[in-house]
Amino acid sequence: MFGEDPLERENRALKQRTTAQDARLSVLESDVKKHEVQVKESTRIADYERDRANAEEERANKADAALREANHELAQLRLNVSNFETRLRIETDKSAGLERDLKRVEYDLECASSSAGSHSAADAKLAARVKAMEKELHRKESELAQARAVVSRGS
Repeated sequence: MFGEDPLERENRALKQRTTAQDARLSVLESDVKKHEVQVKESTRIADYERDRANAEEERANKADAALREANHELAQLRLNVSNFETRLRIETDKSAGLERDLKRVEYDLECASSSAGSHSAADAKLAARVKAMEKELHRKESELAQARAVVSRGS
């Protein structure tokens, strides 16, 4: 009664240590829960960013494919324009040749008409040739106009 019983003192000390350890355990459990919440949030953010990055990569791949397709189409159109321009030059040269031939035949016809009147068969033949050449010239001019229209649309 005078002093405290050593077992009671030890019991009280153990209870205080247990209470302190319980408090420490509660703090640690609270910290663990906070960290678990942070880990879940970080994982959610990482998943979201990964999904977003994958979507952007897919979008970039599609844009790259569309760009390649557009470049290919542009190259084809340039080739078509070049081909049309070549055909236009060829047809222009043919048309100029037909015009020269027509003028030569007309000149020959005039010369034949101004000479003796006995050349009526030659005159008829030349007139028919002139008509055929005029018809061919008109056809070539029509083709030339169409080719120019195609080239001007393609440019």
